[in-house]
Amino acid sequence: MFKRSVSIFAVSLSFLTAQTQSRLDGVVSDSTGAVIAGATVVARNVATGVIYTAKTNETGIYTMPFLPPAEYELTGEMAGFKKAVRSGVILETASTQTVNLRMEVGDVNETVAVTAAAQLLEAETSSIGQFVERATVANMPLQSRRSASLVRLMGNVVYNQENGPEQIPQFTMGGGRSMNQMWHLDGAVVQNMALGVPQLSLNPPAESLQEFRAEVSDYSAEFGRSGNGTIIMTTRSGTNELHGAGYEFLRNDKLDSRTFFAAKKAPLRYNIFGASVGGPVKRDKTFFFFNYEGTRRRDGSTISDTIVPRPAEVNGDFSARKDGALIDPLTKQPFAGNIIPASRIDPIAQAFARLYPAPNVASDPTRAPRPNYIVNVSDALTQDFITGRVDHSFREKDRLFGRYSYVRAPQFTAPVYPDAFADYRSGNPDNHNNNILGSWLHSLTPSLINELRYSHDIREHIDHASGTGSGENGKLGLKAVDSNAFATITVTGLSQLGTNGNQSRIQDPIQTEQLIDNLTWIKGKHSFKTGFEFRYSKNKDDFKASFGGKFNFTDRATGTGYGLASFLLGAVNDATSSFHRYHRSPHGLLWRIFSGRLEGELQAHAELGRPLGYGYTPLGSQEPPERVRSQRHQPGLRHRWRGDIFRREWPRQVRAQFR
Repeated sequence: MFKRSVSIFAVSLSFLTAQTQSRLDGVVSDSTGAVIAGATVVARNVATGVIYTAKTNETGIYTMPFLPPAEYELTGEMAGFKKAVRSGVILETASTQTVNLRMEVGDVNETVAVTAAAQLLEAETSSIGQFVERATVANMPLQSRRSASLVRLMGNVVYNQENGPEQIPQFTMGGGRSMNQMWHLDGAVVQNMALGVPQLSLNPPAESLQEFRAEVSDYSAEFGRSGNGTIIMTTRSGTNELHGAGYEFLRNDKLDSRTFFAAKKAPLRYNIFGASVGGPVKRDKTFFFFNYEGTRRRDGSTISDTIVPRPAEVNGDFSARKDGALIDPLTKQPFAGNIIPASRIDPIAQAFARLYPAPNVASDPTRAPRPNYIVNVSDALTQDFITGRVDHSFREKDRLFGRYSYVRAPQFTAPVYPDAFADYRSGNPDNHNNNILGSWLHSLTPSLINELRYSHDIREHIDHASGTGSGENGKLGLKAVDSNAFATITVTGLSQLGTNGNQSRIQDPIQTEQLIDNLTWIKGKHSFKTGFEFRYSKNKDDFKASFGGKFNFTDRATGTGYGLASFLLGAVNDATSSFHRYHRSPHGLLWRIFSGRLEGELQAHAELGRPLGYGYTPLGSQEPPERVRSQRHQPGLRHRWRGDIFRREWPRQVRAQFR
């Protein structure tokens, strides 16, 4: 059995928060600056009413390490002192904020209220990144309305495009490699499986997102295994108020103009619509949020670079051509009149050639064809995205939340040719994704807090060319390849027949299981965090790149510009039939130890926080492929040309028949 193991050591100078939750700490002191030990500090979530309580230690420090990002009202109480209230405290996703409280001597029933000022600099962490709040998430005019596109707002990002039916963004951060970011949604990884392309696997709608944060460098060691930054996203949760929304975004071709070569405008219909609702199940205890978003997109385009043969040439008649002689590879002499005798034409090759449409753009008949076929096509994309979330607070020591996300994104790439099975671009990819996350936060003691998270992500990717399943190989009589598919035929000087991609690929399932446990201990001025992550990935990949056959015909045997003649004569240059079946299952234990803020006084009332982190990540092993079969041969052909055709040393019988 083949095994591979990788060990990664990571050292990070950063903050100590749960992956999408936030941290609040500070010092409680009196009017003289002396610290107050034993004071009660209460943080109340303004939107949900849920409260979080901490007590100051002997040095007057309080710490609340696992707070959901939200607006809070902070209250400090101690016998013999007036109550101190600080409102307008905003915690952002995966942020750390220090809010100090100063209490005055007096009756506890008296209150000193202060409104917090906006924090201009997050001095508690050394991470470099940017944050996008809910208002920007909701109002930014994103073309696809998908959250990952928010990276375009970052100053250190070079954005390329969104890719595929799931609209996965391609970009680089801070000069790193494209598609190498680590993605987190609600604290769980939503990146492609280990040993796969490290790209985003679940791109939620902007309507379902609360906040978005991008970390370029110096992030915590618990965010390891990233080759180019970390993206942290948080979904919305319900509040004590019932809120709902309905929306639609629309684009069409009414204000578009046709392209120069098109006879009319290409059609465009682009609708993004949905609804969301969130509110309380039980006030101050249980909350829900639900969002549905659908996309119906019909993108028109004008395909003007297609080259098809003239009808007479499909029958072997090249007599109109004046740009060179058609060579008979058997005699090395020109064919009489530039016409291939009917007896020399391979009937199966001709049957394939007749699947080309006739030109609809005039071109010089005395020369090899140039782009001579123009058509408008309309590609279809259908998306349905569901997000559901429930948050519940059993008591102050125990909080749970769960989220379910589902997306289905079938796509249809329209054909250029009248017969879709023979087309070079047409296909029917389909994608499904189910993502489930659960989190339990438990306070063992006021200074010892544990967080347990589990996520389950399972995807299905199906990519079929339109010719797959058509049975055309069998109908046309092509042997030694899968009769239920349609071969790919490339001919020098012409657009190809059959798909220019994979004939078939089914990945089912693409699965990732993730278990994370983090334990935080607060002692005096210091905080320490340790944890582990177990991740299991599986990819069952039935990859039939060219199981229906792939044939390449050049003009080397028949003269420059006469690739079609080589095709009609059956003079194949090379051919391939291949498929692979993989079953990849990398798994491993990711052990991480985090040491907290090591603080010491530089001068009176000033402290230095130095967060340190260490991570060790053994990635386990990769199971070998279940079965691999790859063939490179001439299916159904009598002769293998190889180098002979390049040296023009023709065998006695040149004609290679398909049958």
